[in-house]
Amino acid sequence: ATTTYTITGTDVAGCTATTQVTVTVNTPPTVTLTGTSPICAGQSSVLTAGGANTYIWDNLLPAGSSNTVSPLITTLYNVTGTDLNGCVNTALFTVTVNAMPTANAGADVAVCQLTNVMNATPSVGIGTWTIVLGGNGSFTPDVNTANATFTVGNSGIYTLAWTENNFVCIDADTVVVQLTQPPTSDFTMTDVACTGDASIVTYTGTGNALSTFVWTWNGATATPGNGIGFH
Repeated sequence: ATTTYTITGTDVAGCTATTQVTVTVNTPPTVTLTGTSPICAGQSSVLTAGGANTYIWDNLLPAGSSNTVSPLITTLYNVTGTDLNGCVNTALFTVTVNAMPTANAGADVAVCQLTNVMNATPSVGIGTWTIVLGGNGSFTPDVNTANATFTVGNSGIYTLAWTENNFVCIDADTVVVQLTQPPTSDFTMTDVACTGDASIVTYTGTGNALSTFVWTWNGATATPGNGIGFH
């Protein structure tokens, strides 16, 4: 602490004299260092020092009260501050760098109404899926599941965003969903009489958008075609 020292001197004649000196002890400055953390890979953090008059940084950063850093990995930063009395102190700050996720909403598709169309799968992390842009839609079994199945309710351009639990790293992906109505199917039958008790009934398929189809009869699959006869 600040202290006063006294000295008394005596000469050969026995005369004395006294003098004093005060040594002032200054308290080191309280240096602070603040910034943004965590950040995503590729983002920046502004580091700001306070509590002193001049500042010198480690990590090859220029002198001054502020620096913008963009570390590739989690990095510890150190600043030394000097006050007007020449007293120094240091402060530390860690910038945590999280990997940037990649949201994958799946490929563009044309599907039937209310059909599960894609598995939304991010590249890293645990977080939450949300619908940023688009019509009706929902995630199953749960939006917090990385490999969530996304079910659409109408055609449109959907943008799905994956936000990791640190609420810092976000990525989005867009998928185009074209919903079509299910095809209709029916058949006509022609009863062709034959000799004896047996007859041949020919069933001919009809309907909308039947590009390919398969006949079944009592659980048995028949050869695809425009029609098939049964005895």
